[in-house]
Amino acid sequence: MESAAALTLIHVVQIPVAWYGTMSLPTTGSWEAFEEYRRLGEQHLVAFRGEHFSDAQFRDAQSIATICEWGDPGDAILAHAEKADTDLIMMATRGHGPFTGFLLGSTAASVLHRAACPVWTDAHLDADAEEPRPEHVHVRNILCAVDLEKDPRHVIQSAAALAAKLSAEVRLVHCVPSSAGGPAAQFDLEFDRFLAD
Repeated sequence: MESAAALTLIHVVQIPVAWYGTMSLPTTGSWEAFEEYRRLGEQHLVAFRGEHFSDAQFRDAQSIATICEWGDPGDAILAHAEKADTDLIMMATRGHGPFTGFLLGSTAASVLHRAACPVWTDAHLDADAEEPRPEHVHVRNILCAVDLEKDPRHVIQSAAALAAKLSAEVRLVHCVPSSAGGPAAQFDLEFDRFLAD
């Protein structure tokens, strides 16, 4: 399947947390070390492009843009997506779970909640995990979660367009909170039916 889509790889070097909210500027030595992290990130990103995007399925791997910035990762990804009029953001998530994400923040969650375009995300594989073979990475079913309090047409249309290209099925889901668990929940069956309707 050939596509005319442009691909941009972005890596963001996060500003050290200790620098936020401080009245004094970071010392010259620490700023130089931080700039070195950014330069190394840029080199690794170009090497990653060469390693993963140089085979026959990519006509010109050098045309794949690489961007290495510093700042908040979520903010930088969203700013570039808006500037480049991006149609789809693809990113991995570390899969730490909701509690860790709440305490530490999550770049994937930040992008998912604030992006104007669809976001495709997947959990990182463990280092020991076997890489899925290309023939196993076939999308057959797309689950499209919709929020009925916002206009869901854009996300539904995007899911349908992707499904058409991949010969996949789309299932729409909208979740509503149920009444609290425990014995009292037995008395709220009528309210649960109302929420489901």
